[in-house]
Amino acid sequence: MEMFASIQEYCTHESPFDNLTKLTLALHPIEDDGLVESSFILGPFLRSLAPTLQSLTVENRFSLELSHLFDALSKPDSLVLFPKLTSVSLYLLFSKSFQTPLQSLCHFLRTNNHLQHLHLDMTSVVHPEGDELLGVWLADLVSDNIHLPSLQTLDICPPDTQTGISALLSLIKLTVPTLSSLRIRGWFKPGVVNQMIDALTECEGQPKMLKSLILDITELSVPCLELVARKLPHLEKLIVSAVQVVGSGQVCFSLCKSFDST
Repeated sequence: MEMFASIQEYCTHESPFDNLTKLTLALHPIEDDGLVESSFILGPFLRSLAPTLQSLTVENRFSLELSHLFDALSKPDSLVLFPKLTSVSLYLLFSKSFQTPLQSLCHFLRTNNHLQHLHLDMTSVVHPEGDELLGVWLADLVSDNIHLPSLQTLDICPPDTQTGISALLSLIKLTVPTLSSLRIRGWFKPGVVNQMIDALTECEGQPKMLKSLILDITELSVPCLELVARKLPHLEKLIVSAVQVVGSGQVCFSLCKSFDST
């Protein structure tokens, strides 16, 4: 973060990377003091890349507060701040990364709604409050019927809460017309998986664009596979991972089964 501070003024007035199309930021704070302020340091650097950037990946498994960063990136000088941005991947601890304002990331995604690939692995700290916070954020994202008309790939890890699952189902319905690949992370009961499959097929006609589906499920069964086969006949690739807890829960077995039409 100190190195970014040293080029902050330069990036405000110049574009040091005129042709950069792909950027990965792995953020590792050294000390706790001034973590909120450090997001402001990254802002000028990222804005200087806006004209050419096509792919942005942010990894933040620590306590760096990113709300103010995305809030700053969501105040464009023109209608679309990142006109060529087609891919966003976020690997975050959500409750640590977005404390206030929660709407900043929603605003960023709505502003750059021409994305083709979206990966949201925003694992919450393992406690009910963290899961509920992430679920509320996801619900806020879809509350205004977010429009992602070009989205082809969605990779998401929703919280296993009523709010989170409901928001996920809404997001699926909104994006399925253009999706070619869907990856849903997390271990879900068969009933919830059935709701996901139903959400994929509630739109008028079959989701013919969807070619790849990857799911995690607590129980792999023939009825589940029959439901997928009946409602998603155009799939070319299906990967289902199942987990079984044995005894006291200290031992787990996982099974990953791939079904490929080729």
